[in-house]
Amino acid sequence: MSAKVNSKYEWAIYAPSVLIVFSICATSMMLYLYSGETQIKQQLLYIGLSLLFFSMLIIGFFELIIKGNKLAMDEQQVIVNPYFKHFFKTVSFYFKDLDGYKTVIQSSKHADYEVLYLYKGGEKILQVSQFYYENYDALKEYIDNQLKYLGHVPMSKFYEAIKIYLYFRRYI
Repeated sequence: MSAKVNSKYEWAIYAPSVLIVFSICATSMMLYLYSGETQIKQQLLYIGLSLLFFSMLIIGFFELIIKGNKLAMDEQQVIVNPYFKHFFKTVSFYFKDLDGYKTVIQSSKHADYEVLYLYKGGEKILQVSQFYYENYDALKEYIDNQLKYLGHVPMSKFYEAIKIYLYFRRYI
């Protein structure tokens, strides 16, 4: 029987979904409450709330697209099931085709979290974050037994800004 590891979500993975629902409800309520105002106030309010809603929606969706992957690993491959599995395809990577992995420490207000990036052909193809996976240590140990450790990478704010595009491109 083959050894297998499946990811388990931390509670934090659901925060973007809550953010999306909250932004929809707040925008709807504000538009309803201020519907009796003058036309110019309504237009300004509508534009402001629309921008707020759109930005919260984009942040929430991209956060789930990038970091909300359900992982299943056996001795041969990593199977990546996206959070929005009805819209994006499942991807699998064979360990023999991967270069290895690198780690990064990401800081938040309350703690530091380790993030593991899998590399294929010199490109980052998958992110596994300690913040989002309850069994991160088991996932990391399994990956460490299968792949070569390529080292630690300092945190790059520039890459954080463009990684949304890079990860999203993979699923289209």
